[in-house]
Amino acid sequence: MEDKSPTVDGPVYDLTEVVEEGIPEDLGALPQEVMDRLVVAAERVAREMFPDIAERIVREEIARLKENRE
Repeated sequence: MEDKSPTVDGPVYDLTEVVEEGIPEDLGALPQEVMDRLVVAAERVAREMFPDIAERIVREEIARLKENRE
């Protein structure tokens, strides 16, 4: 089975303006077991990917600040 996990090498997008609070009505109708599995999967992805993405963003910002200072 091939790994279809997202990679951290791609671009990082700012999605803060498109995120909506709460659970959409469509998802509220899902059985609790499905919702629980979705939460576990989302948390796993966040724990695996966010540290690498955050590190890359910080490094890029430091590099940009160094370039602007010189």
